[in-house]
Amino acid sequence: MLSMVIVVAFLSIWQNFFPPPVPVQTKDGQSTSSEVSETGQPLSELSTEQIVEQAKVDQLSTAQVTLTKLSPVTPQHTLIDPDRFEVVLDSRGQIDQWSILESQYRKKLSETDSVPYLLSSATPEIDQEGKLKAPFLSPALQVLVNGDLVKGDYVLMDGATSSEATLILKTALIEVKRTFKLLANQYRLTSTVEIRNLSSGKLSVELRGVTRALQSAGESEGGMFSPPLNLIESVCEWSEDVERDSHVSLVDKIEDKDATEFAGARWLGVDSRYFMSALSVSTPLSCTQSASMSALGLDLSPPKGLSPIATTGSLIPQTFVDPQASVQSTVTLYGGPKKLELLDAAKPKLGAAIDFGIFSPICLPMLWAMGFFFDLLPNWGIAIILLTILVKLLTLPLTIKQYRSMAAMKKLQPDLAKVKEQYGDDAMRVQQETMALYKQHGVNPLSGCLPMLVMMPVYFALYRTIYSAVELYQARFFGWLTDLSMPDPLFVTPVILAGLMLLQSRLQPPISSMDPAQRRLLTVFMPLMFGGMMLFLPSGLVLYILVNTVLGLFQQLWTNRQAEAT
Repeated sequence: MLSMVIVVAFLSIWQNFFPPPVPVQTKDGQSTSSEVSETGQPLSELSTEQIVEQAKVDQLSTAQVTLTKLSPVTPQHTLIDPDRFEVVLDSRGQIDQWSILESQYRKKLSETDSVPYLLSSATPEIDQEGKLKAPFLSPALQVLVNGDLVKGDYVLMDGATSSEATLILKTALIEVKRTFKLLANQYRLTSTVEIRNLSSGKLSVELRGVTRALQSAGESEGGMFSPPLNLIESVCEWSEDVERDSHVSLVDKIEDKDATEFAGARWLGVDSRYFMSALSVSTPLSCTQSASMSALGLDLSPPKGLSPIATTGSLIPQTFVDPQASVQSTVTLYGGPKKLELLDAAKPKLGAAIDFGIFSPICLPMLWAMGFFFDLLPNWGIAIILLTILVKLLTLPLTIKQYRSMAAMKKLQPDLAKVKEQYGDDAMRVQQETMALYKQHGVNPLSGCLPMLVMMPVYFALYRTIYSAVELYQARFFGWLTDLSMPDPLFVTPVILAGLMLLQSRLQPPISSMDPAQRRLLTVFMPLMFGGMMLFLPSGLVLYILVNTVLGLFQQLWTNRQAEAT
């Protein structure tokens, strides 16, 4: 318990002296990506007459840009990588659905039947269990002309294949061409949007990329002892830092007038513990976080009880386009599991989306080692066991020193009790005689705590690695443990763990200065409390703690036996 307090204090002091860099914000809270005129001058610096003059469109009204009579949204084309994912494009030129086909992530309907995992959908729908069918809303690339959002029915161009398709929309003012190209085995596709001015006057054009989600209140709340399993967050990497906020924290930031716009972003998105929907660019932009429904850009009102989360980037800042000229932008979209090798295969790398915290330098080698063990024996439960054994072997010298110190302290307990009985009324004399006993027998009372203090970051890192690893999602171990990312359905492993902790506490040397009530607290209540906490944690984490406890128990028995022999 002392070691835990010291570690928490250390982390608090570290974050106090080394806080994250302050977000760069422009005047009046505006994005650092300035809206510019055709001359490169920011629009905010232009007079009303100058803006009107530059935006003349040869007597064509902006009502012609946003079409009012639209056909029902229908699927237009499907891009598919049979081994990974499937993307359905709709008649509005957007992504209608994004599904994961890989067997590990398929939604299980029964022991023998499953369907693809629906990662995102353009329209929020509720299933029979009252949950959203897809955790995310499909990413959108929004075209704005003269400040109005362009909507219309796109036509699929000839020559579309299962890996590439182009859709086109023409109005009296503009032509919008969207080309989607699937990148095989990567959960990624590129989308190029070209906007051409067909009018005889200049047009103000903007292209926004929006990643978005709706958060169910029930799924954003954790249990008594465990964090929420399906918390969705807005995330973007900017200037070597990662901004990460849930809907609740976004609302707090907005109320406190904290920054929600960040310059120098290479990628942005929305994510949960195991999955992410993101877009990345080659040229840095500003990302904007939002907790408003308007930012989602939905045509219909979503079901009640859902909170909006959006992360937006200006792919083409507001600019003026000459007649018959065009502008275009290419963005890479990612939709899949937060698997490190897949995220780091992207350019720019998306690996920072996995939140290892300050333990990242330790977590990354552990994640690699766990994957290495899985390649040898393809069972993630066995990989966790082997990883735990490896960490135990690496920390063995420290734990041996710790247990030997505890055994030596146990031998001294009778002598310490006599000292207390003889000089009980003289606290100073008791302390002097106690230190003399320590010196005589070569015992350092702190040597049992210091190794644990050194090992705590390693154990925290191992915990964080297993907690964040999408590899455990729906991963079967054996028997009733069919999903290592979920709690033990029969509570077998937490009960065994609580029993082993009770046994281990009984093997600890009693402390002479501790009264019976305190001893019961440490030897009975604490193991039972930790066992109760394990009921709600993912079974993969419980398996790691269980294996670590068994190894520690055997090591403690062996050390005690060695100490008694001497």
